[in-house]
Amino acid sequence: MTLNYDDIVYRAMPGLETGFDSAGRFFDERVTQRRTWPCILHLHGSVHFDMRDDYTDFMGFGGFHDVHWQGDLSQQFNQNASGRSSLQTVEGPDFPTSSIVAGYGKTTQLLRRPFRTYFGELDRLVAQCDAVMFLGYGFSDFHFNLAFEKFRDSRRRPVVVIDLAPDTAMNAYGIEWAGEHKTVTTVLGLFRTNKSMMSSLGYHIPKTVAGLKDALEFEISDDPNTPLAIWYNGILPACDNVEKVLARLRPNPNPQGQPIRGSGA
Repeated sequence: MTLNYDDIVYRAMPGLETGFDSAGRFFDERVTQRRTWPCILHLHGSVHFDMRDDYTDFMGFGGFHDVHWQGDLSQQFNQNASGRSSLQTVEGPDFPTSSIVAGYGKTTQLLRRPFRTYFGELDRLVAQCDAVMFLGYGFSDFHFNLAFEKFRDSRRRPVVVIDLAPDTAMNAYGIEWAGEHKTVTTVLGLFRTNKSMMSSLGYHIPKTVAGLKDALEFEISDDPNTPLAIWYNGILPACDNVEKVLARLRPNPNPQGQPIRGSGA
């Protein structure tokens, strides 16, 4: 799942299922009834999304306001959001129809396909997954965070957050010394993790993230009921330390954060 509009992931992994057919039309069942991976959900839209007019019949297949997939970014796009009818709501505000979701009123914009299909699939995947990893997400989209409000259950599923923070930023354990850190505070609340249980390799860590970044280590939760690992060093160093990342995604870490091996439990 991605909240970005760019096509970096798609260029790195061509052929990902998006829900669109070869003609660029979206079909719910390509997402909801698929039997194979991989798949990518552009939750806020993509640079490949277009709104060309291909209304075809009285049943409304296609349509002036439908979102399509344009594989070739060098081709002509047909956005013209200002020239299209707005989304009218009974609450009062109107929103322009667009191929991307941006600004305020995102929840209303998400009522259109493919967005409503993507978010329905998001809920299903969150309910079924064994672990979750966030890459560069600031946890500021309330409608997205709600998908994880019931994530904590008896499965004790690991949560990994890959972030990039300045050396002087406060980590989870140091919040009380320097006030609120929005991203970390939201993560702790969303995944019901006690900040006093955050540490690194069995000992409490400095209040800033500089030491963790130098050691190329995670800040982790010592509570086995709420496995959480936060990486403050950015995505590229995380890629260079992929085994450390994978270790945090494996289930049932012990209090020191090392994966349990050879156990029948």
